[in-house]
Amino acid sequence: MNDEFHPINFDDDLSAHSFPQKQKTGIPVKKLIIGILLLIILCCLLFAGFAYWGAKTATKEIAPIEAVLDSFMKAAASQDVDAAYALFSPRARRQMSRDDVAKSIEGNNFALFDGYKKVKINNINISNAINTNPDVPQGLVANVSGQIEYEGGITGQISAVLENVDGQWMIHFVNVTAPPEKFK
Repeated sequence: MNDEFHPINFDDDLSAHSFPQKQKTGIPVKKLIIGILLLIILCCLLFAGFAYWGAKTATKEIAPIEAVLDSFMKAAASQDVDAAYALFSPRARRQMSRDDVAKSIEGNNFALFDGYKKVKINNINISNAINTNPDVPQGLVANVSGQIEYEGGITGQISAVLENVDGQWMIHFVNVTAPPEKFK
């Protein structure tokens, strides 16, 4: 063992000694900020693209959906149960019978369809739906609401859920309401 003491001279020039340099790691702050901004811009563009696609799809589907609802209202107004029932999707028909549709358009309910002139969709929401419950609409589904115009200037409301079956819109659910003066 060497018990010899070697003092450190603090007066020595330390610049002559080689000390390990700390290496810079990571991304420079400027590049990080630019990357974050580009990511935000990309997300905004994707959101705008999806919004545009959704609006374009919804707008394109209004006329075919109005046509189905118009056919339903005309069939109900002429009390053609078979024609009205045929406009419901196979999924909806598994849950209701032809007699259920007959009950909804005959008797006191006929006032909801008597004097029908036209339907206009005011609100539409189209989405792709997937569900483990086979009784709810699947695939491309439209939730719509709008106005019904009757003879005599009376206006009612309609709301419906339709599903696209093999490229054709079909009714899953429909609700028609009219003001009290329609029932006089």
